[in-house]
Amino acid sequence: MDIAAKKHALRLVPYGLYLAGSRHADGHTAVSLVSWFTQSSFDPPLVVLGMHREGEAFKAVKETGVLAVSLLGATQKDLVKPFFKHVLVADGKAGPLDVRVGANGCPLLPQLPASLELKVHQVLELGDHATVVLEVTEAHLWDKDAAALDHKTAGLHYAG
Repeated sequence: MDIAAKKHALRLVPYGLYLAGSRHADGHTAVSLVSWFTQSSFDPPLVVLGMHREGEAFKAVKETGVLAVSLLGATQKDLVKPFFKHVLVADGKAGPLDVRVGANGCPLLPQLPASLELKVHQVLELGDHATVVLEVTEAHLWDKDAAALDHKTAGLHYAG
């Protein structure tokens, strides 16, 4: 395989940037940056998320079977960097962001355009990132006029 061609082609795929709110079995919560996320079914409403197998959010998903994903807005690229490593939720905040607790117990971020509460259906651990299929159980719209942040707008790339 032409490795450079593979890397370039995979970086042409549009990827968004999202903050995953996770809840562990012991009750502590955290927020982590995730990227590989897409809808895969209307009925039931399913999404697929690529999750680093060593990451905080993936460990929590395996423990509790729930997650929340909040979508970053196109003007919020400065919020990405603090979440490269997971951020613990404390005193109603995750880093600079206010946190609300979702129905599934995971952190929601109302300063971002939208949040989805999710329930795990299947986990495939085939590579360095697991493929997690999740059902949307709740949706929250915080800013209906916002556009989504993507890798290109943020000046990042995590693919290839």
